Amino acid sequence: MFLGVEMTTNRFVYEKVINAIMDMIRTEHYAPGDKLPGVRDLAERFDCNLHTVRKAIAFLQEDGLIEPRGRLGNFVCGSTNHLIGQSRSRVQIVSTRRIGVLLSTDANEFSTNLLAAVENYAVRNELQLELHAVSAVSEIPAAVQKMKRNCCRCAVFLWSGGDKTDKGLKTFLKDNTFPVVLPHPVAGYERYCYEPAELYSWFDRKAVSFQFLYFKMLGYEHIACLGRDTASWYCRWYEEIARREGCCPDIALNTDISAVLKRWEPYRGKLAVCCFDDLDALQLTVGAWKRGWVLPRDMALMGINNFPFARHLDPALSSILFPYNYLAERMLKRALELAAGQTEFPPFETAPLEVVIRQSCGGRTRLAEKDLQQSLEKFQIKVLPDK
Repeated sequence: MFLGVEMTTNRFVYEKVINAIMDMIRTEHYAPGDKLPGVRDLAERFDCNLHTVRKAIAFLQEDGLIEPRGRLGNFVCGSTNHLIGQSRSRVQIVSTRRIGVLLSTDANEFSTNLLAAVENYAVRNELQLELHAVSAVSEIPAAVQKMKRNCCRCAVFLWSGGDKTDKGLKTFLKDNTFPVVLPHPVAGYERYCYEPAELYSWFDRKAVSFQFLYFKMLGYEHIACLGRDTASWYCRWYEEIARREGCCPDIALNTDISAVLKRWEPYRGKLAVCCFDDLDALQLTVGAWKRGWVLPRDMALMGINNFPFARHLDPALSSILFPYNYLAERMLKRALELAAGQTEFPPFETAPLEVVIRQSCGGRTRLAEKDLQQSLEKFQIKVLPDK
């Protein structure tokens, strides 16, 4: 077989063998000077005849990728990475690890950080990315068709939306045969998500559980949640952990911070807030300043994402790091799995929580530093230095 190489039907067999040999050199880490398997071995490996292999090798020799040494055989001359996607005089060298990336034209700090993580993982693992931006779900089919024409083997969608978007995605996926990876499960098409449906939103669950139990450990009597949508996974997990711990859930949305703080006034001094995001924590902090609250004395809070501004707030914001690297790796690996015809999810582990403890969460005002560190050791998290 051709090492999972997926080519268009109008390509000659020797062109497929050229790409298969290049893929073998990359994935099996042949270095310059290494000897390739013999022609007969390659013919058996790629399920083709000797003439086809000799023709493919001849083109690779012509391009300076393989050096013949008579009876000694054929040897690798150098790296093939610079030829990914490049047109040669007689054949198009096509990357078997070329992935399309679908972005939104409405980029934000989260999507920018995720894209950076995706690009870093691609560079480390010799993947070639092709970026496409869309502003509406109706533009997705055209973007995917362009990826296919440009020889992408699969695509990852970094662009997502609400219910309307999911309806549009279902329409697209109904007749789609191209391997795509979605940023969240879509009913009936869960196999296209980057992780199994039963694991999806594990980070939200771990994050809000740590926030809640951390504040409870510090002795806060009223632990509330500031989110953006009461139906979100984050708010659902908050409600679950609150009820499990025998507390009455208190969920507020960030649409009117002044009204939220007015509602929370009776809990001032014994209030801690689990924030969906650092941006929500920032809004809450500014709103508290305007009302004359002193943090963390009147209200403790913790965010998620550890955006750069978090350490410059007053007080500096405690925050849980979002696992961008984990998400980037899972999305790109899933894309390659689907491109190779692997629809079942292989076993894998989720990432540990990484947390930066600063002043906003009240830990250092309620506990001595030594006691705080000992208490943090009870949680299954990785506490990072404040840098």
